[in-house]
Formats: sequence, structure tokens, C-alpha cells
Amino acid sequence: MRTICAALVTAALVFAAVSATAATHDVTVGPGGLFVFSPADITIAVGDTVHWVWDSGGHNVASGVPGTPTPYFLSGPPDLAGTTFDVVFDAAFLIANPVPGDVYDYYCQPHGELFGMVGSVTVTAFTAVPDEAVSWGRIKELYR
Repeated sequence: MRTICAALVTAALVFAAVSATAATHDVTVGPGGLFVFSPADITIAVGDTVHWVWDSGGHNVASGVPGTPTPYFLSGPPDLAGTTFDVVFDAAFLIANPVPGDVYDYYCQPHGELFGMVGSVTVTAFTAVPDEAVSWGRIKELYR
């Protein structure tokens, strides 16, 4: 019982520290009319938000890879320039949507297969040891 309480307190402190420093990361969808995300692959911390901004129309953001969608997030049907879409990769999201290595692949449904319009979000958490990053999956394993 004492170990469980200590684990819960430690986890709460880690989550509090992470959420206190949450950041927003912008990803441009279709910059200059190209069939890409910029940047395509990003690494963020637990609690951070990814903010996709459409620079050109006819695109969307869907979790998974072309031909293998996942139910984690979807911006909706392809949309116009100026559209935005946000996903907060907080503890609740990660627990509800576990993936190997905490790497969330995404793609544009109309252009992922044909043009390779794909990307990924890698989520990491920071421990109490300075400058040491571990995956969210590893933290969950420690407290099972």
C-alpha cells in the first residue's frame, strides 16, 4: 500500500511538472501548396499541444498511416487554407490511446498514399533526473 501511494504521488508530481511547462508546437499543413507537413516529425513532452495550421486547402490530419488509420484523432474531411486543428497530448490522451514507443503517426487522407504526406509526433516525459528523457510508456510500466 505504501509503495502504491508513493508511486501515485511521484506520478502526480511528474504530471504537474510537465503540465506547468506545456508548450504548443505548430505544424504547417501543405505549405506553399506542397503535399507535406512542416515539420513532419516532431518530438514533444507530455502535456504539449500540436497545432496544425492549413497553408493550402484540400488536406486533413488523420492518425495512423496510409491504409491503416487509427481512431486517435481526425481533423475531419479535407478543409480549406486557414483551418486549424489541435491535439493535446496529455496524460489522459496517452493512457486512452497507447501506442508503441509513444510515436503517433499521422497523414493526410487524400495525399498520404499518393504523395507521402505523412508525419509523426513522438511524446516524451522528463524524470526528476535533469536532462534525462524517458518515454511515457516507460513511466507507465514503472507503476504497474
